[in-house]
Amino acid sequence: MEDFKRLCDDVYAKGMKIIIDCVYNHTSPDSVLAKEHPDWFYHKKDGSFGNKVGDWSDVIDLDYSHRDLWKYQAETLVMWAKYVDGFRCDVTPMVPVEFWKYAREEVAKVRPGAIWLAESGAPDFIRFLRSKGAVSGSDSELYQAFDMTYDYDIYPDLRAALLGKKDLTTWLA
Repeated sequence: MEDFKRLCDDVYAKGMKIIIDCVYNHTSPDSVLAKEHPDWFYHKKDGSFGNKVGDWSDVIDLDYSHRDLWKYQAETLVMWAKYVDGFRCDVTPMVPVEFWKYAREEVAKVRPGAIWLAESGAPDFIRFLRSKGAVSGSDSELYQAFDMTYDYDIYPDLRAALLGKKDLTTWLA
């Protein structure tokens, strides 16, 4: 932690900001959290740990129906917010938007104006998750808690514009 604090001091001395990556949808099956709070995780029908996507075989999903998990996760963000300017949050659509709003309020108590960047999901991925009954926030829903998203919903239009196949002025209007 002392090394991290020194890194932060050096970065700030150069006039830059620090955003760290946070993965709050899933962890490793052998994580400390899985050992200490197995009830905070998604379980398959046979009772074993699992995830909602299926092909992410190396991770297990957290289960945000447990309010103690919300508090724990928000506390970790608050702890980091004492040192950093913001967060890039991984797989945000699979974590309830209400959690992100709560976490943002808690972080604002120690870091007002923190930067929140969401890795959102492509529309097909959002539809897939919803078809499975999983939590899945769209880009527009994520803006309730985040300053920026990857905006996957405009990727096809942006790609077509970059390739000279489409004019984005109609989208921007």
